[in-house]
Amino acid sequence: GVAVIDPYGLVGGNAASYPFLYRPVFTFGGVGRWIRASDATTSQNVSRTRFLGFDLGVPFGKGRYGLAIGIRPVSETGYQVNEYATLSTGETVRYHYTGSGGVNRAHAGLGAVVWQRIDSLKNGPKLTLGLDLAYLFGTIEQNRKTYYPTGVGYYNANVFSALNLGSRFDPPALRFGVHYQDDLLPRR
Repeated sequence: GVAVIDPYGLVGGNAASYPFLYRPVFTFGGVGRWIRASDATTSQNVSRTRFLGFDLGVPFGKGRYGLAIGIRPVSETGYQVNEYATLSTGETVRYHYTGSGGVNRAHAGLGAVVWQRIDSLKNGPKLTLGLDLAYLFGTIEQNRKTYYPTGVGYYNANVFSALNLGSRFDPPALRFGVHYQDDLLPRR
């Protein structure tokens, strides 16, 4: 668990932190990469952007409740590899491997203050509970191909596999949180 609160940001690992938000918050993330790879004979430019997720958190009920929704990637697959081997006849065979897709997590959660004692400065101990409902979905596809030269007596091969998450039979995941906040030193 995560025993952290942030009044200006959403702590996704602790649904009991949602009532601590001071105002509505929205977070969005992405990353971009531009790479130039070269050796003595060739060079290649590769650019890639990726979505890192978004979250929306809203406090309501005069700070007694907090609601959060969001989506973010959990895993990502993206590769393309060629491998070459020499047959006993001296011919070259090519193995081509590709993979794409990923798994995402969508969530909605609610947190509530269940007990609080407030002093004149609006401080004091507070106990909150939270529940987060998450659903995993996505597809990961893998393809393996073998290309033999013509006339060597072998057949080319193609093997495709796919993992699909998010069917109507996949159950959602529940995450429960408890958070207690108080002063470290006793009051005078």
